[in-house]
Amino acid sequence: QMLAKHPNISPASNKESGDWKKLTNFNPDELGAYESYLGQFSHCPNTKYYLDGSTRYIINNESARTIKKFSPNAKIIIGLREPIAYLAALCWQIGRNEGVQRDFEEDLRSQSDYTTPNYFSSVNRYITEFGFDSVFVFALEELQHAKTVNAIFEFLELDLHTTEMPRENISFLGKSAAHEKIYNYLIYGALAGKLRNLIKAVLFKNMPALRQNFDSVFLKKANYKEQLIRKYPELAHETKLRFRGDVCQLSDLLSRDFNTLWGYTKHQLKMPE
Repeated sequence: QMLAKHPNISPASNKESGDWKKLTNFNPDELGAYESYLGQFSHCPNTKYYLDGSTRYIINNESARTIKKFSPNAKIIIGLREPIAYLAALCWQIGRNEGVQRDFEEDLRSQSDYTTPNYFSSVNRYITEFGFDSVFVFALEELQHAKTVNAIFEFLELDLHTTEMPRENISFLGKSAAHEKIYNYLIYGALAGKLRNLIKAVLFKNMPALRQNFDSVFLKKANYKEQLIRKYPELAHETKLRFRGDVCQLSDLLSRDFNTLWGYTKHQLKMPE
């Protein structure tokens, strides 16, 4: 939201504004999707940057090449989180989009497609297309540090417009008080329904349902990771080992120590030297 609030940056009307699966928003032959995408910036004045905050382009192997063709001088900012935390959030998003509650543990055990290590290859594709000078990569764990925020604005060659640290979601920008009231009504309504299910589970002493509803009410989507570590520590460890090579390659590519930051060194994983 710090970027979206900058006077020289105009964000799209929706944060996740692009079609990350088929990339139709970048294709003039897909007239409806293309015009709809451009229309999300129609409210913007002439500005130095137009901001598309879609986070899942990186999953699509063709996105770097397609975006380069659409906007050759684009500046790419990629925020990465610790792999298990990233997969947990992605599992939640996929489940929300599909209208089902996915089993994160089962997805990891079966090595579902979205759980394949791909940080290095994804970032490398963007660097190959745009060059190191046009790609900025940071770990989300670093975003609360002023040094990282300053570095992002320096990368964009912009003055830091505010000292306020990242806190809220870009999706709320430009919304009226009425929007916020409707949003809160829907959220609290959904929460009330979950609380009712929780009370029913307590009354009927249904322990599996009780645990599921407790997690649903009191644990946020990012806590899929904490649930996994708590319930299946061996699986969490195996997943880290599976991703370690990818994290090492990413660290070498960017000359950054993501291994230590995310707990993927041999010592942290208790691997033999």
